[in-house]
Amino acid sequence: MAPAPVWLPSTPWLPGSPQLPLGAARAANVNLSLWPLSSDDRLYLGLIAAYSVIVIFLWITPGVRLLLLPLKLVSIALHELSHATAALLTCGQVVSITVNADQGGCTLTRGGSRAIILSAGYLGSSAWGGALIFACRHPVGGQVGAGALLVALAAVAYWADGCLTLLGSIVMAGALVAGWVVAGMTGRLELVGFGVLFVGVLIGLYSVCDIADDLVLRRVNESDAVQFAKESAAAVAATISAVNAASDTADVRRRHRSFRGHCFGRA
Repeated sequence: MAPAPVWLPSTPWLPGSPQLPLGAARAANVNLSLWPLSSDDRLYLGLIAAYSVIVIFLWITPGVRLLLLPLKLVSIALHELSHATAALLTCGQVVSITVNADQGGCTLTRGGSRAIILSAGYLGSSAWGGALIFACRHPVGGQVGAGALLVALAAVAYWADGCLTLLGSIVMAGALVAGWVVAGMTGRLELVGFGVLFVGVLIGLYSVCDIADDLVLRRVNESDAVQFAKESAAAVAATISAVNAASDTADVRRRHRSFRGHCFGRA
């Protein structure tokens, strides 16, 4: 018995297009690629892959890792801004944001949900990285991403607690504006997207690399990863204890009801 033919759409982009068997599709020289990539798509994906390799190499190589320091401070600023945003969204207040030269940061808040605020740093920076990478798919989106970075740096400067945080935000914002102006004057605005894409890739990888540094390589006891791990462990232990206590209480009540029923039955 001959096997049933494998059916494939003759035109992948039209869901209602007529179907052809695999052999007939090959005979008709039909493009069987599910996602045909243009030259821009290949350039976009190639840049993401190349930027990822460059960032990881510079991050783990002792002699040249200082080259990433300015952009690392931007990543830390967005990390701390994510804490501040979570505080505001959970009805808290932001007192100050601090970014240190030793690649540390601190966001001082009042009120809000501590669990959400604590977890928002890495989640927020990852969201920033993903949004910038996605925006740079189109040249106009790269400029929108650059504008979003300017707004974020302005917010960090507003809550800055210290000269380094304030001056760093102003200098990075000035460098971004200067690059934007030069690209516009030379008619190469796509270069803004290339730069923002590199920043997006670095910020996207920042969470993974920083957690590895804090928990594996450097073991920083005051980092978000360590604090969240401790609080998560405490929360899990408290939940297990509560469940066990509730189970013991229910078992005692069940035995008590059985004992009382047995007594009433005998009476």
